[in-house]
Amino acid sequence: MMKTLQAISLGLLKKEIFGFSKIVVVTLASLKEQWKREIEKFSHEKAVVIAGNPLQRKAGYFNDDCLFKITNYEAVLRDVTILSSYNPDIIILDEAQRIKNFSTKTADAVKRIPKRHAIVLTGTPLENKLEDVYSIVQFLDPYLLTPLWKFAADHFLLLKNKKSYIAGYRNLDLLKDKLKGIVIRRKKEDVLKDLPDEVVNNYYIDLNPEQLEMHGGYARSLMPLINKKYLTPMDLRKIQVLLLRMRMVCDSTYLIDRKTYISPKLKELDGIIDELVVQNKRKMVIFSEWTTMTFLIAKHLSDMGIPFVELSGKVPVKKRQALIDEFTNNPACRVFLSTDAGGTGLNLQAADCVVNFELPWNPAKMNQRIGRVSRIGQESGCINVINLIAKNSIEERILAGIQLKTDLFKGVFDDDGPDAVEFSREKRDEMLNRLRAMMGDAPEPEGFVSSAPEEIPEDTPCYLNPEVLDRAEETVEADGQGSKGVFDGQAPEKIETVLNSGLEFIGGLMEMATGRKMERSNDQEKMIQIDRETGEVTMKFKLPGF
Repeated sequence: MMKTLQAISLGLLKKEIFGFSKIVVVTLASLKEQWKREIEKFSHEKAVVIAGNPLQRKAGYFNDDCLFKITNYEAVLRDVTILSSYNPDIIILDEAQRIKNFSTKTADAVKRIPKRHAIVLTGTPLENKLEDVYSIVQFLDPYLLTPLWKFAADHFLLLKNKKSYIAGYRNLDLLKDKLKGIVIRRKKEDVLKDLPDEVVNNYYIDLNPEQLEMHGGYARSLMPLINKKYLTPMDLRKIQVLLLRMRMVCDSTYLIDRKTYISPKLKELDGIIDELVVQNKRKMVIFSEWTTMTFLIAKHLSDMGIPFVELSGKVPVKKRQALIDEFTNNPACRVFLSTDAGGTGLNLQAADCVVNFELPWNPAKMNQRIGRVSRIGQESGCINVINLIAKNSIEERILAGIQLKTDLFKGVFDDDGPDAVEFSREKRDEMLNRLRAMMGDAPEPEGFVSSAPEEIPEDTPCYLNPEVLDRAEETVEADGQGSKGVFDGQAPEKIETVLNSGLEFIGGLMEMATGRKMERSNDQEKMIQIDRETGEVTMKFKLPGF
């Protein structure tokens, strides 16, 4: 955030001093919208995000008079010719570690763009090799460290028998002196007292076309419901399910349809983990509402070889402290993966990064998540919060400010909400108005019919880590007995109670729909009775109107 604001301010200052009118920001695809929001929030200037087909992208540069044009590294590869013709006054290169490898096509394309001034932003200018600095500085000043053979001769320690092997680096003071004029470096300890308690970054992720189709289909089914004049309890339940599925689709199609596995968010998470956890050795907490999603993230972490612990509602409360201790005390364990079972009552201050894989409905739940890390005794002093948000989806609408805070909304939308919620007319109208405002111009493509979601197999471990996945799967021998019914081994009294509860539920639906009750027969205490000796089931009740 601080680097972004400084770059924006510098761009505005150069406009005033030099009369510059063309500033191009090159950043990650997921950060383009964030840059636009920051520019328009903290200045009087407008910004345009370059997107679309080649003609639309060209028009974005030449036909739009906004001061700031925002693009991403992948687009630069396609638009080098357009950018060369556009001839920007300033290029702001965000997350400049993307060009650390000078031999890549991306680095080459970025360096070919003509510019009068350049600004580079990066938290990690030197990640693994001294060549990283060489490549980034090449963009700022092509001649400062060139030629490469001279840079290598000055700073590389080469073995006599292995000329291609770099054994170390030397003359770093000389390099530091060369960079003095172009590098502004802030150490964390130097600015810790000035940093905010929390730095929030929203990463906007483009949905895959199949995700958009699913999401749009659910939105199309939702609109007639929220536009009804009167809502029945069944309508409210349908609305809850449709909204829930729209949110699930934003995470992964696998949550809806086990035959597909599309999740751009998981790909984005790879880069976040690589930068913060692998390269910067920071500890991170990742939250998702759904155990299926944490299951997918866990597999991803295991494939990356990153030690972690996983907490869900399946983990007994008495065993949770052991997971926290492992995360806190083991330097190698850098990720704590959790559902909202870990959102309250746990102390995870060993971490200083929180990733919300999706936005929860309830702002209080978001605060609870962050509160697990942002606690008294937190040594970092600055908590990084990263929200993964699907573009053009219900998640953007949630972020836009339609926040459901009351018990009413908790009951309707949260899985852990109360079983019964009484709706006054005012509360019902309030909910409908919020939903209508939130959905606004919801897309209406052809409806999508998904296959029924499968359940995660019971033998899937709820505590996953690379060691667990490396173990051979245990073979379970069949016991030779036939398959059991759901009531096998249950007492008749318990079965009778369950069946009567089900019938009472159906009777309740009928009463809500018609205003008339379904009653038990006069000669029977309950609508359903089980003979304790024969096992015979008798069902007797009176339908309204008879």
